Parts: sequence; C-alpha cells; structure tokens
Amino acid sequence: MYQYVRDAFPDASVLKLGVTWPLPKNKLETFANMVDEVYCIDEASQYLTSQISALGITLSQTPDLLTLAGELSSRALRVAFGNAEDTAEPEPNLPARPPALCAGCPHRLVFKELARAKCIITGDIGCYTLGALPPLAAMDTTVCMGASISMAHGFELAMEGTDHQNIVAVIGDSTFAHSGITSLLNTVYNQGVGTVCILDNRTTGMTGHQGNPVNGKTLQGRQTRELNLEELVSALGVEDIATVNPNDMKATRQAIKHALETQDKLSVIVFRSPCVLLRDSFIAQAPYFVNGNCTACGSCISLGCPAIEKNPADGTASIEAIMCVGCGQCSQYCAFDAITQSEGGRS
Repeated sequence: MYQYVRDAFPDASVLKLGVTWPLPKNKLETFANMVDEVYCIDEASQYLTSQISALGITLSQTPDLLTLAGELSSRALRVAFGNAEDTAEPEPNLPARPPALCAGCPHRLVFKELARAKCIITGDIGCYTLGALPPLAAMDTTVCMGASISMAHGFELAMEGTDHQNIVAVIGDSTFAHSGITSLLNTVYNQGVGTVCILDNRTTGMTGHQGNPVNGKTLQGRQTRELNLEELVSALGVEDIATVNPNDMKATRQAIKHALETQDKLSVIVFRSPCVLLRDSFIAQAPYFVNGNCTACGSCISLGCPAIEKNPADGTASIEAIMCVGCGQCSQYCAFDAITQSEGGRS
C-alpha cells in the first residue's frame, strides 16, 4: 500500500508504519499535527482506521470507492480521490495474466493427476492454493490453515452410504506442522477414511521461505531437529503411508490410484521435492524445447506451466527457454516425443 500511495500522491506527506501493534501514538500525533488532513489507507480492512481513531486522532473520511473487497492500486487511489484525469486508462484487450504455480513447481503434477482422477479436493492455505485456478482447477475448498483434512473427514461423514467422488485433502508441509497434525489425529481417532496428500517442498513457500519443523530450520535459519513426517503420521495411527517424488508423473499417478482404490481406509501420501526457489537444494537443468513432432494436442498446455504457451497460429506449443528450469514435467505428458532438451530434435 505504501508504494501505491507514493505513486498516486507523490506530493503528499506519508507516514509508513512498519509495526502496527502496539501503534506508535506519539509518532502518529506528531505526524497529524504537521499536516492539514490525515487519511488512513487500509486494504481489505479497517483495522488501522479504527485503531488510529481510537487513539483520539482525527481522520478525514476516505472515499467510499475504497471498498473492503478486491485489491487496490495506484490508479484506484487516484480515481477514488478524484484525480482520474491524471490516470491513463488500461490498454484494451491486454492478454490475461492470472497467477500460476512457478515453472517447475513440484506441486503441479499432483494437482494434474488429482484433477485427472476427478476427485473432490479440499485445499489449504499456501502457495499451492494456486492449484485451484485453471487450467488445473484442482481445488474445491479453501477455508483456513489445517481445514483441508478436517473438511475431507466431514465430507466423508456427510456422504457416507452414498455413491460419491473420491475425497482428497491437500496440505503443505509447514501448514501440516502448524495445524494439520491435530486434524489428522482427529480423523484417525474417529476412524475416518480417505486420502491426505502432504506437499513437502522443504520450505514455507507462501510467506517468505522461512524454516519450519519439517525442513529442520528455525525462523532465524538455524539448524534444528527435523520432523520426520512419515514417522509422525505412523505414530498418529495411519497405516497406509507412501513417499513419492511429485516430479515423477507415473509414480504420482500410481500412488494416487492406489490410495483412491483403498478409500475404505485412511491413506497418506507425502509428496517430497524441494521448491524451485530454494537455490541451495534445487538445481535447474537445461531447458526443454518443442520440436516439429508437436501435434497441438494441448496436453502440455493443460499443465498450466508459465514457461509453456500456445502458438496462436496453429495451436502448437512452445517453451520459453529463459523461464524453463528443466524439470521435465511437460515431457512426461507428451505422447509424441515433441518435448526434448535438444532444440529441434531428440535428446
């Protein structure tokens, strides 16, 4: 928000709060006494506005255009404060650029295979929540941290005795350590069934790649005891446990198939592979290329990798080499040997 405000109002005095609890009352009062009017810009919240007002500091009414829903921007701020003439309209017909899992993300094939199996997928909070977006579209619920396992158990109870789709819970390693363990314990205790996928990418991907109990690093980066997921899950009472490299399409497909065929019991699959942004453990390989064998079938496009695009002229695929990390996920879905690490031919 600070960058938006500075861009929208370059001549305004701005107080940027780095810590919002407790609020620095003296600093806020000093700032308010230096200016003619004070506006508090909140995004999707009124926390700061209400708390600063409670300190006795008079705030001017922010325009109603700054709603509690959606994302703000520099342009939205200018329009709200009546400076629309200073703002260029967005160019029409710009191509959409929705958020997506990173190129080479180890979670991609898990979501691809779950979507292929037409499961009901209860999701959780993390970067992997992007699996809910097209073309993967492989997540049906997202409520709060740890809710995926509890919701999967609730779905199974609600649909007991009916013919229903397989139900799979998906949760990240750090989220599982945060609040998924108790949910799994509750499911075991109440003799729940179904499938739980723990996506262990060896870090806390969504909020800064800080350490967590599963990767054996503290928030300060110090080495500590690493939690063994498989042993913990076993200790909770789960008997059917598998550990799979999610970059291996066949292994991923087989593990999910086995779990879904045994839905009369509780299965846990630990999909373990490092996040592509972990430079100390993920090593990028030579990029892949699309050769003349491409039939425009769209299988690789359906993975939603940002390094792969469809050529508008004929529908064939192409790979942006500068974005490709050489994970090879797309090549495993090509039935025509059209994706290789050798440009123009077989590798």
